[in-house]
Amino acid sequence: MSTNYTTKRNDLFVFSVFSILIVGVPFILAWNSSSSELRYKQSFCPFKMLSGLPCPGCGITKSIVALYEGAIPESIAYHPFGIVVFGLAATFLFAQAVLNKAQVDKLYYHFFRNRKLTIGLAVGMSVYHIIRLYYFLSSHTFDDVLRESIWR
Repeated sequence: MSTNYTTKRNDLFVFSVFSILIVGVPFILAWNSSSSELRYKQSFCPFKMLSGLPCPGCGITKSIVALYEGAIPESIAYHPFGIVVFGLAATFLFAQAVLNKAQVDKLYYHFFRNRKLTIGLAVGMSVYHIIRLYYFLSSHTFDDVLRESIWR
């Protein structure tokens, strides 16, 4: 086996694991708790726990949980990219279930590892995060930010 083939298989394995986590963890949360309970719990985000500020991905898990519950507007309110992330992960997992290995490889390297898609998502999330931070900081005092962290 060449290193290139091994690296490609490792990439697919890591992407598969993350896809399973992206689809599975919110499913378990939606199944085990009510959305009102999840809405008021402390964030799972280590960055938010330490700083009190949302990271670019804060809210994606809650967004996907709301999506599982059929609450599309609530899902978008938690994080507009939650639906996109869920869609990409679910599409990849579905493709792995129905396509052969060569077709999955082609799909992964031509679509999921597409530079334009990656840059577009990164720019979109960055712009969203800057806007979100602006509104978050303009509507929260320093004490509010501390209360959202572990330092309250």
